[in-house]
Amino acid sequence: STLSSSSAASDVYKRQTANIPVADFSADCYLTMVTKDGLVKKTHLSQYAHPRRAGIIALKLREGDRLIAAKLTSGRDDLILAKRNGKAIRFNEKEVREVGRGSFGVKGVTLKGDDQVVEMVVVKRDSAILAVTEHGFGKRTKISEFRNKHRGGQGVALIPTDGRNGQVVAAREVIETDEVMMITRNGMIIRCPVRGISVIGRQAKGVKVINLNKGDSLVDVALLAGEKDDDGSRDEDKTGGEAPAGPDDMYDSDGLDAGEELEEELEADVEEEEEEMEEAQEAPEEEPKPKAGGKAVSYTHLTLPTKRIV
Repeated sequence: STLSSSSAASDVYKRQTANIPVADFSADCYLTMVTKDGLVKKTHLSQYAHPRRAGIIALKLREGDRLIAAKLTSGRDDLILAKRNGKAIRFNEKEVREVGRGSFGVKGVTLKGDDQVVEMVVVKRDSAILAVTEHGFGKRTKISEFRNKHRGGQGVALIPTDGRNGQVVAAREVIETDEVMMITRNGMIIRCPVRGISVIGRQAKGVKVINLNKGDSLVDVALLAGEKDDDGSRDEDKTGGEAPAGPDDMYDSDGLDAGEELEEELEADVEEEEEEMEEAQEAPEEEPKPKAGGKAVSYTHLTLPTKRIV
C-alpha cells in the first residue's frame, strides 16, 4: 500500500505532498512530518494501518501553515531541516516525542521574518547535503559539518542567499553515484551527475549548476537512484526522497526497481475509523496555541489509493 500525504492548510492551498510505499504497518517505524512554519511531528506508523477512502487526519495545522515533507524514520535518525533563507539545523529525532495523529507538532527550528522550512532530510548515510538556490547555484557540503544541536535553534549556515544566489529551493542527501534532475519554473529540465557539483564548506556560495533563461528560476530538484550497493540494494529510491527507513523488508523495492505497475485492491469492507480525534489527546510540549481571536485549525490527511503506479 501507499501512504499519500496531502496538505490542506486552506481552501486555496491544497496539494499532495508525499507518497510513501509501505508493506508492513506493524513495523517499528515512525511517520515524521515537518511544516512550513518549522513544526515537527512524529507518530508511530501503526496508527495509519486502517485509513478510510476519504483519508484520515495525520496532523493539525495552524492557519497559513502547510505540510512540507513526510518521511519514515527509525526512531533514532538525525533530521536536518533546511530553511529558505540559507540556514539548516540538525538534531536527533529522539528530541521529538511520539504523539497521536490528531496532535500538533513541536518546534523544530526558529524562523525569523518571512523565512520558512523548505526540506527535511533524514540522515541515513555518510553523505553530503546538496543545496540549490532559485537562481541556479548550488553546492554539496559534507553532512559531518552540521553538528547535532537541540531542536528549536536557528541553525547554522547552509548556503548564502544574498546577492546572486537567491533563496534556497531544495536540499537533498546525496552521494557520488547519485544523479539529479533540476526543474525550472518555465518547464526546463536538466539531468546531471552529483559528482559534477563541488563539495565545499557551509559558508561558500556554491557554483552554477544550471543556466537559466531571463525571467526563469529553479523550483525543485529530483533525486535519481544511485548505483547498487554490494548487497544489491539501491542507495536511493527514485522519488526524490531519502533512503528508506526501518527494516529493509518494509518496502516493495523489487517492484519499484522494476518499474512495473502494481495494483492492490483494498479490502471490500474497510473498517470505518473511530470517531475522528475529538477526544482530547495528550498535548505535546510546545504545542502551538491559537492566538486571541481564534485562528482556524486545519488538518493534513493521509489517503490510501486503490491503485499504486510506479
